[in-house]
Amino acid sequence: MSDTPSPSLDLTLDVLRAAAEETRLRILALLTEGELAVGELAQALDQSQPRVSRHLKLLTEAGLATILDSIGEGFYAVDRDWRLILFNSYAAQHFRCKPEDVLGRVVWDAFPGTRETGLGRLFFQVMESRETIRSETESIVIKGRWMAFQLFPLGDGLGIVFRDTTK
Repeated sequence: MSDTPSPSLDLTLDVLRAAAEETRLRILALLTEGELAVGELAQALDQSQPRVSRHLKLLTEAGLATILDSIGEGFYAVDRDWRLILFNSYAAQHFRCKPEDVLGRVVWDAFPGTRETGLGRLFFQVMESRETIRSETESIVIKGRWMAFQLFPLGDGLGIVFRDTTK
């Protein structure tokens, strides 16, 4: 038997290490009861939404992408260079694209024309100020649809959570 762990064992160990932290275990336990929005998780855990999003990011990076798909809201993240680094299935459905088509791309290139919008300007404001902004605006992608969103610092970039609030 070799002393070098197999790649599948390494992956399993990475997943277990990521999930072993108390908050992440609590997130996993809550999600076994059904879909929850990031805000609902934050409230249940008595933690800030950006903090919960960071835990979700670590779980996702460890191979638990289904976590982001079970929060019941759109979620994506960009790094400090505006490259999309996370993009859940709700976001893909809303933006009518596949995550693999946008991940790694600069958000302004992936979604042309968005940089010059009011929401685009808020992205720059949050990136500079590192302060969370919550608001509601008409969808840039689907005219006539209203979206509630939260932009917040996430690592050296931004996290974006949104949901359709059209009645």
